Amino acid sequence: YELKDDFVLISNEAATAKIVQILRMPYKKPIDKFIEFMYWYADNFVIAESMVMYAALVFAGINNTSYPKGSNSKDYETVIKGIQNQAWDISYITFWSQLYYYETEYNHFLFATDDIMQKQIIIHIFPPGKSYHTLYSIFKEHKKLDELYLSKFGSARKRPFQGMNEDKKIAQITTLRDSMYADLKSIVKDTSPRLI
Repeated sequence: YELKDDFVLISNEAATAKIVQILRMPYKKPIDKFIEFMYWYADNFVIAESMVMYAALVFAGINNTSYPKGSNSKDYETVIKGIQNQAWDISYITFWSQLYYYETEYNHFLFATDDIMQKQIIIHIFPPGKSYHTLYSIFKEHKKLDELYLSKFGSARKRPFQGMNEDKKIAQITTLRDSMYADLKSIVKDTSPRLI
Protein backbone atom coordinates (compact mmCIF):
# COMPACT_ATOMS: atom_id res chain seq x y z
CA TYR A 1 0.00 0.00 0.00
CA GLU A 2 1.46 3.35 -0.96
CA LEU A 3 0.47 6.91 -0.15
CA LYS A 4 1.93 9.85 -1.98
CA ASP A 5 1.35 13.46 -1.04
CA ASP A 6 -0.65 12.45 2.01
CA PHE A 7 -0.78 15.20 4.61
CA VAL A 8 -0.74 12.84 7.62
CA LEU A 9 2.12 10.69 6.34
CA ILE A 10 4.29 13.67 5.33
CA SER A 11 3.59 15.31 8.70
CA ASN A 12 4.66 12.15 10.51
CA GLU A 13 7.81 11.90 8.39
CA ALA A 14 8.79 15.46 9.29
CA ALA A 15 8.04 14.91 12.99
CA THR A 16 9.94 11.60 13.07
CA ALA A 17 12.90 13.29 11.37
CA LYS A 18 12.86 15.93 14.12
CA ILE A 19 12.79 13.18 16.75
CA VAL A 20 15.85 11.54 15.16
CA GLN A 21 17.61 14.89 15.02
CA ILE A 22 16.97 15.46 18.74
CA LEU A 23 17.96 11.88 19.61
CA ARG A 24 21.31 12.46 17.93
CA MET A 25 21.99 15.42 20.23
CA PRO A 26 23.76 14.05 23.27
CA TYR A 27 23.61 15.26 26.84
CA LYS A 28 20.03 16.43 27.13
CA LYS A 29 17.62 15.15 29.73
CA PRO A 30 14.65 13.14 28.39
CA ILE A 31 12.14 15.79 29.50
CA ASP A 32 14.15 18.52 27.78
CA LYS A 33 14.23 16.52 24.54
CA PHE A 34 10.48 16.04 24.76
CA ILE A 35 9.80 19.71 25.54
CA GLU A 36 12.03 20.85 22.65
CA PHE A 37 10.18 18.53 20.30
CA MET A 38 6.75 19.60 21.53
CA TYR A 39 7.42 23.33 21.17
CA TRP A 40 8.48 22.72 17.56
CA TYR A 41 5.66 20.24 16.93
CA ALA A 42 2.93 22.53 18.30
CA ASP A 43 4.10 25.39 16.07
CA ASN A 44 4.16 23.32 12.89
CA PHE A 45 1.55 20.55 13.02
CA VAL A 46 -1.98 19.45 13.60
CA ILE A 47 -1.51 17.53 16.86
CA ALA A 48 -1.73 13.75 16.68
CA GLU A 49 -1.71 11.99 20.05
CA SER A 50 0.04 9.03 18.44
CA MET A 51 3.05 11.19 17.50
CA VAL A 52 3.12 12.97 20.87
CA MET A 53 3.08 9.64 22.67
CA TYR A 54 5.74 8.14 20.41
CA ALA A 55 8.02 11.10 21.14
CA ALA A 56 7.44 10.80 24.89
CA LEU A 57 8.08 7.06 24.94
CA VAL A 58 11.23 7.32 22.82
CA PHE A 59 12.76 10.28 24.64
CA ALA A 60 12.03 8.72 28.04
CA GLY A 61 13.49 5.36 26.96
CA ILE A 62 10.43 3.39 28.12
CA ASN A 63 10.73 -0.40 27.87
CA ASN A 64 9.60 -1.94 24.56
CA THR A 65 10.08 1.42 22.85
CA SER A 66 12.24 1.54 19.77
CA TYR A 67 13.97 4.33 17.91
CA PRO A 68 13.34 4.52 14.18
CA LYS A 69 15.43 1.79 12.54
CA GLY A 70 18.88 2.97 11.52
CA SER A 71 18.47 6.33 13.24
CA ASN A 72 22.06 6.29 14.46
CA SER A 73 23.50 5.08 11.15
CA LYS A 74 26.31 6.90 9.37
CA ASP A 75 24.44 6.26 6.12
CA TYR A 76 21.90 8.98 5.32
CA GLU A 77 19.67 6.70 3.19
CA THR A 78 19.45 4.17 6.04
CA VAL A 79 18.39 6.94 8.43
CA ILE A 80 15.70 8.16 6.01
CA LYS A 81 14.34 4.64 5.39
CA GLY A 82 13.98 4.15 9.15
CA ILE A 83 12.19 7.48 9.49
CA GLN A 84 9.81 6.62 6.65
CA ASN A 85 9.08 3.20 8.16
CA GLN A 86 8.33 4.66 11.59
CA ALA A 87 6.25 7.47 10.08
CA TRP A 88 4.14 4.89 8.25
CA ASP A 89 3.58 2.94 11.49
CA ILE A 90 2.47 6.08 13.31
CA SER A 91 0.31 7.15 10.37
CA TYR A 92 -1.47 3.79 10.50
CA ILE A 93 -2.46 4.56 14.10
CA THR A 94 -3.46 8.11 13.16
CA PHE A 95 -5.69 6.93 10.31
CA TRP A 96 -7.34 4.36 12.58
CA SER A 97 -7.87 6.89 15.36
CA GLN A 98 -9.75 9.13 12.93
CA LEU A 99 -12.14 6.23 12.30
CA TYR A 100 -12.32 5.39 15.99
CA TYR A 101 -13.42 8.94 16.73
CA TYR A 102 -16.56 8.34 14.64
CA GLU A 103 -17.53 4.96 16.09
CA THR A 104 -21.19 4.43 16.79
CA GLU A 105 -23.19 1.79 18.56
CA TYR A 106 -23.29 -0.18 15.29
CA ASN A 107 -19.94 0.71 13.70
CA HIS A 108 -16.71 -0.34 15.41
CA PHE A 109 -13.21 -0.14 14.03
CA LEU A 110 -10.55 -2.57 15.22
CA PHE A 111 -6.81 -2.04 15.18
CA ALA A 112 -4.68 -5.11 14.63
CA THR A 113 -0.90 -5.20 14.71
CA ASP A 114 1.99 -7.38 15.72
CA ASP A 115 4.26 -4.35 16.01
CA ILE A 116 5.37 -3.84 19.63
CA MET A 117 5.88 -0.08 19.21
CA GLN A 118 2.41 0.40 17.75
CA LYS A 119 0.98 -1.55 20.68
CA GLN A 120 2.84 0.71 23.12
CA ILE A 121 1.42 3.82 21.50
CA ILE A 122 -2.14 2.47 21.37
CA ILE A 123 -2.25 1.38 25.01
CA HIS A 124 -1.05 4.82 26.09
CA ILE A 125 -3.47 6.95 24.04
CA PHE A 126 -6.75 5.06 24.25
CA PRO A 127 -9.33 5.66 25.48
CA PRO A 128 -9.21 9.30 24.31
CA GLY A 129 -7.76 11.65 26.91
CA LYS A 130 -5.53 9.00 28.48
CA SER A 131 -2.32 10.39 26.98
CA TYR A 132 -2.40 13.46 29.22
CA HIS A 133 -2.18 11.25 32.31
CA THR A 134 0.40 9.01 30.69
CA LEU A 135 2.70 11.98 30.03
CA TYR A 136 2.53 12.93 33.71
CA SER A 137 3.45 9.40 34.72
CA ILE A 138 6.34 9.20 32.23
CA PHE A 139 7.87 12.55 33.12
CA LYS A 140 8.08 13.59 36.75
CA GLU A 141 8.98 17.18 35.88
CA HIS A 142 5.35 18.28 35.97
CA LYS A 143 6.19 21.98 36.13
CA LYS A 144 7.84 21.79 32.69
CA LEU A 145 4.82 19.95 31.28
CA ASP A 146 2.50 22.56 32.79
CA GLU A 147 4.58 25.39 31.27
CA LEU A 148 4.45 23.64 27.89
CA TYR A 149 0.68 23.29 28.09
CA LEU A 150 0.10 26.88 29.15
CA SER A 151 2.32 28.32 26.43
CA LYS A 152 1.39 26.09 23.46
CA PHE A 153 -1.95 24.38 24.09
CA GLY A 154 -5.44 25.13 25.35
CA SER A 155 -6.35 28.79 24.85
CA ALA A 156 -2.73 29.59 23.84
CA ARG A 157 -2.84 27.17 20.89
CA LYS A 158 -2.13 28.76 17.51
CA ARG A 159 -3.16 26.19 14.95
CA PRO A 160 -1.11 26.00 11.77
CA PHE A 161 -2.74 25.59 8.34
CA GLN A 162 -5.78 27.72 9.17
CA GLY A 163 -7.59 28.79 6.00
CA MET A 164 -5.34 26.75 3.70
CA ASN A 165 -6.62 24.38 1.08
CA GLU A 166 -5.26 20.83 0.97
CA ASP A 167 -2.67 21.57 -1.76
CA LYS A 168 -1.18 24.47 0.23
CA LYS A 169 -1.10 22.38 3.41
CA ILE A 170 0.72 19.58 1.61
CA ALA A 171 3.17 22.03 0.02
CA GLN A 172 3.94 23.63 3.40
CA ILE A 173 4.40 20.33 5.23
CA THR A 174 6.50 18.91 2.36
CA THR A 175 8.81 21.93 2.58
CA LEU A 176 9.16 21.38 6.33
CA ARG A 177 9.87 17.66 5.86
CA ASP A 178 12.47 18.38 3.18
CA SER A 179 14.08 20.95 5.49
CA MET A 180 14.26 18.35 8.28
CA TYR A 181 15.83 15.84 5.88
CA ALA A 182 18.41 18.44 4.78
CA ASP A 183 19.28 19.16 8.42
CA LEU A 184 19.65 15.46 9.10
CA LYS A 185 21.85 15.00 6.04
CA SER A 186 24.34 17.50 7.43
CA ILE A 187 24.20 15.88 10.88
CA VAL A 188 24.74 12.38 9.48
CA LYS A 189 27.52 13.59 7.17
CA ASP A 190 29.40 15.69 9.72
CA THR A 191 28.97 13.70 12.91
CA SER A 192 27.48 10.49 14.16
CA PRO A 193 27.01 10.92 17.90
CA ARG A 194 25.56 8.05 19.86
CA LEU A 195 21.90 8.07 20.70
CA ILE A 196 21.53 8.90 24.35
